[in-house]
Amino acid sequence: SSSSSSSSDDGCLHFICPGTVDALRLPGGGSQVNVPPLAGSTSDTSSTPCNSTSNGASSTASSSTSGSLAELQLADGTSLHCRLVVAADGARSRVREMAGLRTVGWSYNQRGLVATVATAEPSDTAWQRFLPTGPLALLPVRGGFSNVVWTVPQEMARHLEGCSSSQFADAVNDALQPDPATFTSSSSSSSSSSSS
Repeated sequence: SSSSSSSSDDGCLHFICPGTVDALRLPGGGSQVNVPPLAGSTSDTSSTPCNSTSNGASSTASSSTSGSLAELQLADGTSLHCRLVVAADGARSRVREMAGLRTVGWSYNQRGLVATVATAEPSDTAWQRFLPTGPLALLPVRGGFSNVVWTVPQEMARHLEGCSSSQFADAVNDALQPDPATFTSSSSSSSSSSSS
């Protein structure tokens, strides 16, 4: 694992410390939490102004300030004392679980399709159309290209993913027509399948 550091005016070192987190202790007297590794997990990352202790060596954090810092124990024996822990370790975050943070989620039974398309003319205007099947956004990037972000029901997403590039472009153009109320998932299916 590599890390980079730079000194700041307050004398604290700023690190990006990749590594597998084995345990986390939060400030305020929170108890230490150990979580077993997830099957197939890669590494967790913390990005923080922090102090590092490797394999029991003395830390630069004073004992009076270390109580106000989070402490992470890494798999390689390194101990980090940090003011900020960023849990950038994915949807099934071990760091979030160790910190006891809950999430709430639900299914919309929709999927988002993302594509880059060439437009007839370059544009710097973003367009969004709210369709009965879900919103479609056309977001200009540069050089006559735009990103399409289209939220559709699961079945329609499967159909659109099976379309050729020209069929998909036809479906996007149909959806962006002035009267989107007439656009439904079945009109997309029929227009795309009629051109094949």
